[in-house]
Amino acid sequence: MLTNRTEVAPLGRARADSIERQRDELAAAIPRHYQPALYFGASNLVAVLAIVVAFTQLNDVHAWEWLIVPFAFLVANWVEYRVHRGPMHHQRRPWQILFERHTCQHHVYFDDGHMSARNAREYYWVFFPWWAVGLVVVTAAVFALPLWLFVARNLGLLFFAVGISYYLTYEWLHLSYHVPAQSVIGRLPMAGVLRRLHTAHHDTALMTTQNFNITFPIFDWLSGTLGNRDTQQARAHGDGPGKKERGQFRS
Repeated sequence: MLTNRTEVAPLGRARADSIERQRDELAAAIPRHYQPALYFGASNLVAVLAIVVAFTQLNDVHAWEWLIVPFAFLVANWVEYRVHRGPMHHQRRPWQILFERHTCQHHVYFDDGHMSARNAREYYWVFFPWWAVGLVVVTAAVFALPLWLFVARNLGLLFFAVGISYYLTYEWLHLSYHVPAQSVIGRLPMAGVLRRLHTAHHDTALMTTQNFNITFPIFDWLSGTLGNRDTQQARAHGDGPGKKERGQFRS
């Protein structure tokens, strides 16, 4: 029994050292000009401006038209779930860039034992790329356009505004999972609960099977993929993907 205990510590240190080496390698790839506050502020500004423009175009909204808000929220939650469970964790053409950025970089940088960034520049591996806010605006517009053209103008505008708002919620909540747990953002009550779910997802044995909603785990619950189990127990029982799959992005 004593032998087993003494063997665990060196294995834990070796794993931690390996993760730190991988982090150092990825940190070297962060562009020198990258300023996280400037980038995050600019993407938030673009998103907020898009929302404000949408709301200023509303005219005489009827009570029934507000029902599009919860519908749009559920659509956004479903899209988040499907994209995360699908191309972000499985190589699928033409979305290999999502797999590379998320599985091969984000999940390597942040595993379940190393969830916090070491410094602000490392949020490069947390935020979406700079072009994502533009893609979100265009995608939300494509979804909203049929409502605008064939049902009611206000429905299209509200759907668009909810889609962009969901993107902002995603970015802020995801940030809260990767800042130090004792920071102001990390101590928010809701952030703590959701952070535990996201931490379980960052266990390499669980990342392709559990907790794909980054924001609110509605479709995880509906799809039976919601879990907050002890990660060491999961490894002991061999749950999750096989060794080959788990190791394909750890090399």
